[in-house]
Amino acid sequence: MRGSSASKDSRDVTQINMAEALCHTKYADKARWWDEDLDGNEKNARAETPTERAKRHTLAKAVCSACTQSKLCFFVGRNDPSATGIYGGRLV
Repeated sequence: MRGSSASKDSRDVTQINMAEALCHTKYADKARWWDEDLDGNEKNARAETPTERAKRHTLAKAVCSACTQSKLCFFVGRNDPSATGIYGGRLV
């Protein structure tokens, strides 16, 4: 969910409550787990082995599975053409 640009309009169904999103609260210091640049940037991707990437994705997905915002987060990531990385526990 990193970098989500969800609207603050209360009528918008894509509003993510960042105060409840675990990736922005309890696990904010683990931002690397959701780092879309590591997935999409060849320079960075080469510094990470496939095993390291799989472990990072597994950790991020585990946090997402316990998050109250994960379904909405996935919806936002899936519908945002610029979204990359882990959203709602899934790689988009």
